[in-house]
Amino acid sequence: MVRSLSKYWAGRLAYAYAREFLFNIDDAVSDQDPGEIQIATISPQVTRDSRDSAFDPTTGKVYMGMLEWGSPPLLSEINYLKAIGQFSYYFPFFKLFDRRASKGVVLAWNVKAGHAQVLRETDTLPINRRFYLGGSSTIRGFGQDEISPKGEDERTPVGGYFFAYQNSEVRMPIADTGFGLLFFFDSGNVTDQFKEFYIDKMRATSGMGFRYLTPVGPISADYGIKLNREPEETIGEFYITVGNAF
Repeated sequence: MVRSLSKYWAGRLAYAYAREFLFNIDDAVSDQDPGEIQIATISPQVTRDSRDSAFDPTTGKVYMGMLEWGSPPLLSEINYLKAIGQFSYYFPFFKLFDRRASKGVVLAWNVKAGHAQVLRETDTLPINRRFYLGGSSTIRGFGQDEISPKGEDERTPVGGYFFAYQNSEVRMPIADTGFGLLFFFDSGNVTDQFKEFYIDKMRATSGMGFRYLTPVGPISADYGIKLNREPEETIGEFYITVGNAF
C-alpha cells in the first residue's frame, strides 16, 4: 500500500510472506543450516522526494527511512528487525559544453546505511537476508554482492549486519543530444557489527561512464576501478544498466 501524504511526502506499508530455500551451503564457509524457512515481514517506509525529475534529476533532495520487521505473530519463523536510511542530493553546477543547453553539469551525492538485529530466540539471520554491497547500484568496481564479511574459507561472501556507503557523481550532459558523461567515486563497507565499521577500512572505487537518456530513463555504460584492491581481486568491473545508480 502506497499513500501520497503531500506534494513531497509519501508513505508505504507492505506485508510479505515467503518460503525460502537455502541450499549448497558449505559447512566450511558458513554455520548457516540449509533447508526451508518461512519468513513474513511488515515494512513501513516514509520518503520525501523533491527532485525535479525521477529519471534525470538536476536539483532536489530525497530522504528515505524504512523498517523491516519479521516476527512469529506475522507467521515468520525468525524474529528480526532491519532499519535502513538514505539521503540523496542533486545540485546544478554550470553548463559546460553549451551555455544555451537546457541542462548543465549536475553534482549528485548519495549516502545509505542500514542495520539488522536478531530478536528474542533468533540466533542468526539467513545469509540471503543479510547485507551485501557491490554492483552497479551500490559500489561500482566490485561484482554484485562482492563486498561482505567472508566465510571460514576467507573467500566466500556470507553477508553482514551493518552497512554504509556513499556515491559521489559528476553528471555532464553533452548539449541537448541526450548523451552525457559520468564521473564517480564510491566507498563503503559491510561488517558484522556497527562497532566494527571504520572509515579507513571502507572499500573505494572510482570510474567514469557514458549515458544516453531515453523516455524510460538513462542507459549507462560504466567502468569502475578498485582504489584499494586486495590480492587476487580484479582491477575493476564494467556495467551496462538502465537507470541511474541513485
